[in-house]
Amino acid sequence: MHLVDARNHISELQEKIKKYDKAKADVVAELEAEKKISQTKRKALEMAAEEISKANEIILKQTQELIKLKKTVSWRTEVALQQEKAIGDKDKLLQLREKELSQARTTIEALREEIPQQLDSMRKFANTLERKYSEQINALREKLSSTG
Repeated sequence: MHLVDARNHISELQEKIKKYDKAKADVVAELEAEKKISQTKRKALEMAAEEISKANEIILKQTQELIKLKKTVSWRTEVALQQEKAIGDKDKLLQLREKELSQARTTIEALREEIPQQLDSMRKFANTLERKYSEQINALREKLSSTG
């Protein structure tokens, strides 16, 4: 009976070895699958890291370009503000000159009206003086001719 027990025991052990071998094969297969998944994930991470690196380079370039554009906008804004100030100053000067011109026109117009009146008044005064002195000269001539 020993032999039968030993054979049964061997048979049980062989059965257990088959189960362990199958379990081992399952674990190895699962490990291989996990290894492949891990490699796939690693490759995906490497690709993602490369893409992120490229994206960071693009972002850096765009940031530098944005800084340049901001400087350009700032300079152009400064120039525009200076031009607006210059235009404002020129407008004020132009308004002042237009006011001066308007006053000069008013003065000229007043003089155009006043000068003929003054000339007329001066002519009348000159005529009056001429008449007066002519009368006096004539009176003196008469005195001289009557005495002489």
